[in-house]
Amino acid sequence: MKLKVIKRFKDKNNLSVIYEVGQEVSFDDEARCSNLIERGLAKPVEPKAENPAKAEPAAAQSQKKTAPKKTKKNTKQ
Repeated sequence: MKLKVIKRFKDKNNLSVIYEVGQEVSFDDEARCSNLIERGLAKPVEPKAENPAKAEPAAAQSQKKTAPKKTKKNTKQ
């Protein structure tokens, strides 16, 4: 499972390893992942969409349509 570190912490097996905020880590042990999440040290990373074409319509829907900006004509001569 992939996690994103939200609070700096040391590795429980090797205290010289420090996980920094923003770092993405991966652990096979689900219990360890759950423990880190419960303690507020990390949060799960959502898997990226495999097919970008499927994700595109949702992104297009979220964009707001805006009217073109009107510009003033320069009337000075």
